[in-house]
Amino acid sequence: METPTGYDVGEVSLKGELVRLQLKKKKIDEKTKFLKILRIATENDLKSLAENRKKKTIPCC
Repeated sequence: METPTGYDVGEVSLKGELVRLQLKKKKIDEKTKFLKILRIATENDLKSLAENRKKKTIPCC
């Protein structure tokens, strides 16, 4: 998906009518702009994401 700082990997959890119902339940305006989905992530995208997350972890203690 496209974000203000570049691109990121995300997960779609709802679609269709369920989105409208959830927005109403959470009292979110239906006209709210959401992040644009560019394409389905490939295996390489998911591998890169996992590698980058490993690099960002800070050892504790």
